[in-house]
Amino acid sequence: MRMSDDGTIELAHVAARHLPIPTHLSDMARAFLTPQPPRIPYPAVDDKAGWAAYVSAVNQAVLPMLSAMNGGATAQVETRDANGARVFDILPASVEAEGRGVVLEMHGGALILCGGDLCRLMGTSTAARLQRRVWAVDYRMPPAHPYPAALDDCIAAYRALLDVR
Repeated sequence: MRMSDDGTIELAHVAARHLPIPTHLSDMARAFLTPQPPRIPYPAVDDKAGWAAYVSAVNQAVLPMLSAMNGGATAQVETRDANGARVFDILPASVEAEGRGVVLEMHGGALILCGGDLCRLMGTSTAARLQRRVWAVDYRMPPAHPYPAALDDCIAAYRALLDVR
């Protein structure tokens, strides 16, 4: 930026480039600077098609972020029925099939977001980070399955896990 002879301010043009997040910052500051998915406005409460589109848009927006957070974690993933609830049974390669218990993961997403492949991806990340078998509940969500369907699925998965462990 500089001031011209007539007193107006001239701005300098800087070419776009990616800047790394400084390593000396606190974890909180680094998290704040990490790219976030775009904010998508909520549809009207009674707009089922709008909610379906909203869920799809948010899921697509968070997919790259969750993929990056996954860090290439791999595991054996089996889809199972847990008393009517769909669960991803995720076992990292380095973990014994019968050892060290199971983590029951009820993923974030406000009971409306991040189902299907995103649930599996988050569960795989959790299993790799904790080095534990994970049951990731792919709970049913609105608008097709209104509350309390998601909560019912989580409870069903918990009860199924108690039956097998």
